[in-house]
Amino acid sequence: QSYFSDGTAQTSLGIRFEMWRASWHAFLEKPLFGWGWYNFKQVFIEYQKQGLIPPWHKVTGNPHNQYFSFLVFII
Repeated sequence: QSYFSDGTAQTSLGIRFEMWRASWHAFLEKPLFGWGWYNFKQVFIEYQKQGLIPPWHKVTGNPHNQYFSFLVFII
């Protein structure tokens, strides 16, 4: 509830939503060829720098969702 009411992402589900948000932005930026395999950390750091993802969030190696992994890693 806190994620949707006040944007607090410091919960397990809130953090996943932020990873999924980064995945969606990555797909929109490179929809045909993606970012390549095992580049989710690069994607996440890039969107943290742009202010689209909270800067306090620990960078992970994957978005913990097969659908979003595919959107980021195409090819």
